[in-house]
Amino acid sequence: MIGELSENQLHNSLKKYYFQKGDIIEHKLEGYYIDIFREDTLIEIQTSSFSKVKKKYDNLLKNYKIIMVYPISSSKWISKIGRDKIITKRKSPKSENIYNIFDELVSIPNYINHRNFSIEVINIHQEEIRKTIVPKRRYRKNWKTVDRKLIKVINSHLFNNKFDFLKLLPQNLPKEFTTKDVLETSKIGKSSIQKMIYCLNKMNAITEIGKLGRYKLYKINNK
Repeated sequence: MIGELSENQLHNSLKKYYFQKGDIIEHKLEGYYIDIFREDTLIEIQTSSFSKVKKKYDNLLKNYKIIMVYPISSSKWISKIGRDKIITKRKSPKSENIYNIFDELVSIPNYINHRNFSIEVINIHQEEIRKTIVPKRRYRKNWKTVDRKLIKVINSHLFNNKFDFLKLLPQNLPKEFTTKDVLETSKIGKSSIQKMIYCLNKMNAITEIGKLGRYKLYKINNK
C-alpha cells in the first residue's frame, strides 16, 4: 500500500474503518495521494497538524468534496517498550473531548465555509507506543512516541458548516457574550474556549461587536 510505511498504525486502521466497497485507497489525484477516493468525495485521515494540508486542499476543493477525519482520544494507554518487549503500560490521566478540534482548526477555520469541505471528529480509544532515545543527560531516560494504535471507535460527529460548530457553544449564553460568559456557563477549559471563539469569529459564525470591560464582546451570526 503506497505510503503505508510512513504512516502510523492509527492512520492505517482508520483508513480501513472508513473503507467501503468501491473505494480506492491511496489514490493519486492531481499530484497528491488521497487516503480514500470515493467517486467525487475525498476522505482524508488527518492525525497531524492541519496547517500541512493548506496547499493540497486549496487545489482539490475546487473540484472535489473533502471530508477531513480527525481522531480525538477520550482514553489513551501509554506503552513503553525496550528492545523487543513492553516495559510498562499505563492509562494516561489525560483525555480529549470534542473541543480539542479547535487546537488544530485555528490553522484553517475559514475552510468550513467552503461548500465542498467538512470535518468529521471521531472519538477513539488508542494506545501510544514510546521508545527510549539517546538521553541528553546521563542517567535520564528520554521517551519518544514512535507509533499509535487504534483500540476502539466510540462515536463520531460531522461538521458540515459553521452552524454545526455554533452548537458547541453553551445554550444559555446571553445574546451578547464574552469568553468569560462561555467559561462561566460551561465546563470547557479556558484555552479551548479562546481557540473556539477565535475559530467561530474567523468562520463568521460570531461577530465581535465591542468590549465589555477588558473582554471582547460577541454576538452570534444567524445568517
